[in-house]
Amino acid sequence: MGIQNRTKEEIHTLEIFPRTPMEEILQPQPNTGMRGKTIRYLETWKLVKGVEFIQKGFFLLFKGEDSEKRLQEKLRICPFSGSREKEIAYTEKLEGELRENIIEQIHPEQAKWFNPTFIISKPHQKWRKILDASALNQEIQTIHFKMNGTDQVRDLIRKGDWGTSLDLKSAFYHLIVYPPHRPYLAFETMGKVYQYRAMPFGTQHSPIFFAQALAMVITNIRRKSDIRILNYVDDLLLLHLNKERLRKQTLIIMEILEAFGWTIAQEKCEIEPKQQINFLRWTWDLGKMHIKMTDLKKQELRFQLRQAEFFKSPSKRSFSLHKVNGLSKDECIEEQGMEREYDSTQGNPSRALLVVGSDSEEQRNDIGSENSRGSDGIGRIPEGLKSDSGAVNRRYFSPTWRMEQ
Repeated sequence: MGIQNRTKEEIHTLEIFPRTPMEEILQPQPNTGMRGKTIRYLETWKLVKGVEFIQKGFFLLFKGEDSEKRLQEKLRICPFSGSREKEIAYTEKLEGELRENIIEQIHPEQAKWFNPTFIISKPHQKWRKILDASALNQEIQTIHFKMNGTDQVRDLIRKGDWGTSLDLKSAFYHLIVYPPHRPYLAFETMGKVYQYRAMPFGTQHSPIFFAQALAMVITNIRRKSDIRILNYVDDLLLLHLNKERLRKQTLIIMEILEAFGWTIAQEKCEIEPKQQINFLRWTWDLGKMHIKMTDLKKQELRFQLRQAEFFKSPSKRSFSLHKVNGLSKDECIEEQGMEREYDSTQGNPSRALLVVGSDSEEQRNDIGSENSRGSDGIGRIPEGLKSDSGAVNRRYFSPTWRMEQ
């Protein structure tokens, strides 16, 4: 049952957040698309002191005062180009973003930077529209940020656990872009210029801003619940030794996430507790303590291998981007780079690190303390941390776990 169909008294029984007026949550929200959906639930964000963060939204942390000047000097249009098949797929994606208010059309002179865009194929005849913000990223401060991976899942699981998983739909688009910085997220296609109103995937800070927003909610859930939660970007894993308690708490946590404006991708969730749960493209057997690749991961690996073989032949490299904004990249290389940033499931024990602050020192301190719990804890990076060389590498799996063929 969605949060908007519940009575005020039922919501109070969630017992995760205090008994506060929730009229805004209980009132139907206007359907204005996916763009910045969290900002429509500000009353709820007051509970985690996240109003200021959500209202400002995603913004660019430039390296210095000259960064914007350098971008202005190199400003020129980089239009989309591709085969007829790609053009059709691109147009469909573009129209969807317009319907959801994720992008908006602007006058060309309003743009402060043009980012190349292209479209790549995915398994099962699907497509992904890519914003190539690599040149823009060169003018943005570097923040070292580690996402959870298989190592953290292994550390969190106890033998005999039951698990459920949740998936947030179009997660990044739930945050708005700070209006003065939208012109730096512009692109041109088919003679028209657009800019992002919702936070896009492609800038190096997008995963960090998303992690900060989600951590505000998850941290508070952990304080009041004994469910163990780990998230990898927009995928959440929930664990508990008691099957029935996990079932009930999973439904409650789903409703809490909805109350903060997050959209649950119901078709991708596993809300019935299982002891064989899919997460990070692996199937985790919580009873036998072993893992194996999911069929989807195998398909994706075969797909990537075929693409790699295709691009080995010089005669096949007809998809390379023209040199734009002083940058030349091959779509295949760019896709791999994007996937690595978004899907870094390597066995690294480091927890998420973040420089973006929250509304209060109390919130920052609490989030920082989560690091030691093997969750999605976020803490500020000490000044001078320039590399990951200090991280302690461990074996991919401990002797407790074994991998199935």
